[in-house]
Amino acid sequence: MEFYSKTAVKIPPLVIMRDANYFTCGSGYDAHLWLKPKAIRRSNGFVISDPDGSLSERYGKTFRRAGFSVKVLNTADLTKSVKYNPLMYINGDGGIPKFVTALLNGTKGGGKPGDSNFLAAESLLLTALLSYMRVEAQDFERNFRTLTEMLKSMEDAEENGYEKNAVDFLFEDKAEAEPEHFSVKHYNNFKAAADKNKGSIIKSCADRIAPLDAEEMREFFSSDELNLKGLNFPLTALFVIAGNASGILNFVAPLMYSQLFDVLGESCSI
Repeated sequence: MEFYSKTAVKIPPLVIMRDANYFTCGSGYDAHLWLKPKAIRRSNGFVISDPDGSLSERYGKTFRRAGFSVKVLNTADLTKSVKYNPLMYINGDGGIPKFVTALLNGTKGGGKPGDSNFLAAESLLLTALLSYMRVEAQDFERNFRTLTEMLKSMEDAEENGYEKNAVDFLFEDKAEAEPEHFSVKHYNNFKAAADKNKGSIIKSCADRIAPLDAEEMREFFSSDELNLKGLNFPLTALFVIAGNASGILNFVAPLMYSQLFDVLGESCSI
C-alpha cells in the first residue's frame, strides 16, 4: 500500500517502507513524476491525498488503463464520492474510544468550551451506544441513522419528563444478560457522570449527530464502498478529496485514515 500526500512543500517524495506497506509523502510539483510510473508498475494499491481534486482528474484514467480500480472519497461533493460507513470498521470495543474522539473533535456540541466533565460525559454516552450497536444491531442498522434515532428517543423522553427512555430499557435488558459488558459499564458511568446535566448532555450529542442525518449524508453513510481491507485486491487507487464548506464532515478523512492504518496494522500482524 502506498500513500501520496499532495502538499506545498517542494521536496521529492519520501518513502518509508515497513513490511509490504509503503507510506509516501510528496509535493504537488512531482505528481506527474511519481504517480504515473507507479501506476504503470502496478505493484501496490494507492491512497492519494487530493485536496483540490486535480490529481484524480489527471491520473484517474491512467490508473484505470493500468488495471486499477479507482475510488474517490469526496467530502466536498458527496454526489461524486463512494459511500463510506465508518461504523462498519469498528471490530472491537477497543476501537470505539478512538472513533468517539474523532467524532467529538469534528462536530459541534452544546457544552461550554473547556468543560472537560461535560465532554467526558458525552464520550461515555456515545461509547455506550456505539458499543451496544456493535453487538446488537444488524449490519444494515450499524450507521449514523440508528445512532441518531437512539439519541432522539432519549431527547424526546427528557423533554416530556419521562423517568426512563427506550434506551434505558435496552440497557437494562443488556445488563441483566451481561452485567459486565463494555456498553453497560459505560452507560452506567454516563448516568452517574451526567447527574443533573443528563438532558443537556443527551441534547448535545443529538445536536452533533443530527446534521449527519440529512438525506445526502444519510445516503453517503448508508453503506461502505471503500472496502479498506481490500485496497490491494484488486489493486485500487483511492483519491481522498477532503473538504466541506459547512465543516460538518471535517472528521471523515482523519477518521478514515485512522481506520485504514488500523486495518494495515492488523494485516501486518497476521
